[in-house]
Amino acid sequence: MLVITLVEDVFDKPIDDVLARWKELTSYVPSCSLHKMGAAYLFAQELKERPSCYGFICMWMAYHARDSWAYAPKKLYFEEAIKYSHCKEMRNDIQYNYDSFLKQIAMERTTGIALEAKERIIGVDKLQDFYGEDEWNLHDAVIGSMSYHREDDALEVIVDTQIAAWSKDNHTHTIQFLFSGLLRIETDIDYGNDYMAESRIYIDNGYIVAEFESAHLKVTANKLSIGEIT
Repeated sequence: MLVITLVEDVFDKPIDDVLARWKELTSYVPSCSLHKMGAAYLFAQELKERPSCYGFICMWMAYHARDSWAYAPKKLYFEEAIKYSHCKEMRNDIQYNYDSFLKQIAMERTTGIALEAKERIIGVDKLQDFYGEDEWNLHDAVIGSMSYHREDDALEVIVDTQIAAWSKDNHTHTIQFLFSGLLRIETDIDYGNDYMAESRIYIDNGYIVAEFESAHLKVTANKLSIGEIT
């Protein structure tokens, strides 16, 4: 069967060995494996219950598939992996990671500052008026400027509140976000499209993540400090 052939080709082992060594091979991502495992997933759709490796395929895709080209949402990969896995230990592993995935998604969709993140931000008390429980979490603000310092592995982001509708004192403020120990900076800001609809700060795999939507700026770093607020 083509499905089994693809999986065996990815891991260079007979399918029985793949399933017997699933713990070891779960984190194995050889060249072209994403595309081959994705193809195996597609070819198996009409025969989900027949290939003994379908649960493993779904689990592997749930752990490694990228949203930009994935054939199914991660949530579906996880659900099918749990449903079709023949190994109880594997199902327990998938369920644990699925629960963690759902928890992370919930944090990523919740505006404001996650409790875990508050404990990591230096000067977090300075943000009280801008990320308060009843506030709009920087709604109507803009990205005023960004400054990347390669040698210091740091990024400075200045947010301008622009006399936002929720402002308590009807005054424009600038907030200095100082990121260090950078892991990733994602941005897609067009000129004049730096408006911020909302923002959130949370923890992901031990790193602080700050998202400024819909200015399309997302920063992942080891440390976040709040500098001067004027």
